Amino acid sequence: MLLKALKARAFLIAYVVSTLAAHCASFQVSNHLNSPTTEVTVDKAVPLKAGMGSDGHYKMMDVSISYKFSGRETVWLEGVGTLPGSGTIAYVIRKDTVIFRDTKDGTVLATVPIAPTVIPLSGPHVGDPYPPSNDEHWHQDGPSIDLPIDPDTISQTLYNTLGKQPGAIFISYSPCHLYDDNCAESMWSSITPSSANVQMEVAVMLVYNPKRGDAGKSQAELFYIGRKGYRGSPTWDYSLDADSLQTVAGKVADLRSKVASLH
Repeated sequence: MLLKALKARAFLIAYVVSTLAAHCASFQVSNHLNSPTTEVTVDKAVPLKAGMGSDGHYKMMDVSISYKFSGRETVWLEGVGTLPGSGTIAYVIRKDTVIFRDTKDGTVLATVPIAPTVIPLSGPHVGDPYPPSNDEHWHQDGPSIDLPIDPDTISQTLYNTLGKQPGAIFISYSPCHLYDDNCAESMWSSITPSSANVQMEVAVMLVYNPKRGDAGKSQAELFYIGRKGYRGSPTWDYSLDADSLQTVAGKVADLRSKVASLH
């Protein structure tokens, strides 16, 4: 009986030790995952005024993520694209989970649920703060832009640079689609005084193509969209006249020069 009890106790101790070891090898909670080869931390997650999803979770957050995947030169972040194996990335995510893979359709390296680090006090936003990427009213702003940016860092450079400059009109860039990459769009931004009877808003979309040829250059295409409506009205007119389109295009010109100067 004593020998049997000792064996049972030894089995229980071994089970507890193995369970604790497995738990310590990969520790994950909301906003953080830590293992011997992987560390992902959501340093900031601020919900935008777009309300919550039907499941009670925020579906649109301004996030800043730091990450490190030991032994990997690159990783793929869902919705964003290829990134260096370690670094930081800041963008607006339109879901409540961040997923890293080894390649776009490859093995999942890390899945981290996101919880708000700040709870907004204001009420929900009326309408989507981002334009639909498939809207027919997008206009291309000139020819493609050549960018002397490493293909593995172009996503990181674009998201971490655009919209972070003082006085930027186009802000809070987000992937155009939940499960696509190489396409970012800005939030709607007003270009008219708040007291004006007719309000005008603009947004931009940047479609970029990482090149891996001998030249080592990437390309980007810039698109813009505008809408106008009477102050306080929920109805917008996307079919802008020539003068309104020229006004919108003028706001995009400065952004184009900033994109072209990235390196």
